[in-house]
Amino acid sequence: MSFLDFVDGKVRQQIWTQDSAKAYVLSSYADAEGSGENKVFERALARASDPKLKRMIAKHSADEVRHEAMLTARREALGLPAHRVPARMKTIDLLSDEAGGVLDLPMDCDEHIAEVYALLLVIEERALTEFPKSARIARLVGDDQTAAIFDEIAADEALHLKYCWAVGSRYGGDDFEARVEELRLLEARVYGRNSRNTALHLLNEGLLKLPPLIEVALRSLVGMGEAFDLSRPTSVAA
Repeated sequence: MSFLDFVDGKVRQQIWTQDSAKAYVLSSYADAEGSGENKVFERALARASDPKLKRMIAKHSADEVRHEAMLTARREALGLPAHRVPARMKTIDLLSDEAGGVLDLPMDCDEHIAEVYALLLVIEERALTEFPKSARIARLVGDDQTAAIFDEIAADEALHLKYCWAVGSRYGGDDFEARVEELRLLEARVYGRNSRNTALHLLNEGLLKLPPLIEVALRSLVGMGEAFDLSRPTSVAA
C-alpha cells in the first residue's frame, strides 16, 4: 500500500464516523450527480438521431437525477444537514474548466459530442472507483443502508460507462479512445488535488477531526502537491 493510499483510507474512515463530515460528503455526492454531468444531456439528446443512442442518453440522465434523490434522501434519513459545495471544490466543474470548458460546449457538431462524452467517460470511471470505496468504509463502520445505496449507484455507473463508449465512439470515431486517455491523465491530477483540498476544507471548517499524525500527513500532501505529481488514477483506468 502506498503512502497516498494509507492516508486516503484513514481520512475516509474518519469521514464516515463523523456526522458533520459525512453530511458534507453526501451533499457533495448529490451535487455532483445532479448538477455536474446532467447539464449536458438535453443538448446531447437534441443532437442525437439514432434512437438507440437517444435511449441511452435519456436513461443516463434519468439515473443521475435518481442518484441525487437517493443520496439526498439518505442524508435526510440520517438527520444530517445539507451543505453547499463551494465552486472551487466541485471536481467535475474544475475538470471541465481545465479541459477547456468542455461541459459548456454547445454540442452542435459531432466533435463537441465526442469531446463531452470523453469527459463524461472519465467522470464515470471515477464514480465507479469512488462509490465502491465509500461503500466498503460505510460497511466497516456499520452503515449498511448507505453502503447499499452506493452499491446501487456503482452498478448504474458501470452501465453508464458503456453508454459513454457507445455515444463517444459513434461521434468521435477512431480519435475517441486517444482523447479519453488524455482526459484520464487530466482527471487524475484534478481529482488528486481536489480530494486533498476537500479534506483540508473539512478540517479548516471544523467539519472533520483527524488524529494528529494523519492530519500532519494530509497537510504535508497538500503542500507537496505544488511540487510533485500526486495524481490519483481510477481503478478502471489503472
